[in-house]
Amino acid sequence: MTAGELTLALYASDIKVTRGRSVDNRLAEVDGHLMEGVAQLGARTLALLGDEAGREFDHPAYRVPFSELSEQYQALMPDERRRRFCHDLAVSRQWAAPRPLMVMFDAGGFAVGATPPECPRRVAFHRAYLPKSTLGRAA
Repeated sequence: MTAGELTLALYASDIKVTRGRSVDNRLAEVDGHLMEGVAQLGARTLALLGDEAGREFDHPAYRVPFSELSEQYQALMPDERRRRFCHDLAVSRQWAAPRPLMVMFDAGGFAVGATPPECPRRVAFHRAYLPKSTLGRAA
């Protein structure tokens, strides 16, 4: 997940805005709020609007004002203080631990998780050419 997608998920959760924007000593709490936000918004919304958050909080030379972003993004994230807090926390979260994966399937769906889906071609190869006793250990 990008920092913009993490920002959206945190904003959609019920995380409280505080002065501390570090995830030190509260990584599990922040991850719980991330999953809550993903469940509320859905992976597709995160994928579609994640770039908007990235554009708003980009390098100052390339930053886009909030008023010029999409109406859907403005309606979803109206509170400026909460947006900034969630973005700072999302950036801090990226450095603390591996980010959750955002996967786009060939059929068009999206999913969020910690483990990438297994490659179907690799599975078919292992089933066709490896003995059944080594299937579980194949890498």
